[in-house]
Amino acid sequence: MSDRVLIVEDVAAVSPAATSALRRQGFVVSCVGTRLNLARALDQTSPHVVILNPEHGPHQDALRVIRRHSRAAVLLLAGRGVPPGEVRGVDECLRRPFTMVDLIARVRMLARRGTRPPPTLEIGDLAITTRAATVTCKGNEIDLTRTERKLLSALAAHAGKVVSKKELLAAVWGLESGDPNLVEVNISTLRRKLERHAPRAVHTVRGQGYRLGEPLG
Repeated sequence: MSDRVLIVEDVAAVSPAATSALRRQGFVVSCVGTRLNLARALDQTSPHVVILNPEHGPHQDALRVIRRHSRAAVLLLAGRGVPPGEVRGVDECLRRPFTMVDLIARVRMLARRGTRPPPTLEIGDLAITTRAATVTCKGNEIDLTRTERKLLSALAAHAGKVVSKKELLAAVWGLESGDPNLVEVNISTLRRKLERHAPRAVHTVRGQGYRLGEPLG
C-alpha cells in the first residue's frame, strides 16, 4: 500500500512540483490550499506524512489542527531565518532552499518511521486513545458515532481541564461560532454511552464548559 502525503500551504508555492515528484516515487499525494479546510482534508485523506509550507504568518495554528486530527508525521518547510524556537512540535524541518531530492528523502524517512502511536488515557476501566478517539472498557470497544469520537478526542486531548463550548464547536465542527445547544445535545448522548461503563466520566462545569476525568475531590 502506498504511503499518503498531504501538502498544506497558503499558496501553491511547492505543491505542483512536489506533487509530481512524489507521485513519481509512488506516493499518493493530496493538497489543501486553505487551512479552513485542513481538518476535513486530514479526515478524508488519513495521511502518513504532512508537508507544512506556511508562506504567510506562523504555522502553529495549522500544527495544532494536524495534531488534533491526525497521527501523521509533520515535515515543516521553513526559511533559513526562522529561529529554532518556531519549529518546535514538528517531526522534521527542511530549510529553504532545498531540492526535490532533499524533500523526497525526508518524506521517505518519515514514512518509514511510521505514524505516532496514539497516547492512551485511562479513566477507571476506560481506555481512550486521544487522537483516534476510540474508547474501550475492559478490552471491549464502545460504539460511538463519528461526531461522538471527535468530541471525545477533543475532551481527551485536554483531560482534567475544562474545555469550553466554543472550543468544542471549533474542534469538532470547525465553527468559529455557533449554537451551543449543538454541543450540549452531543455531550448528552456521549455521556449516556460512557456512563454505562464509567459513571461521571464527563463533567459539566457550570458557566465554563466540560471536563473529562475522574471526579474532583
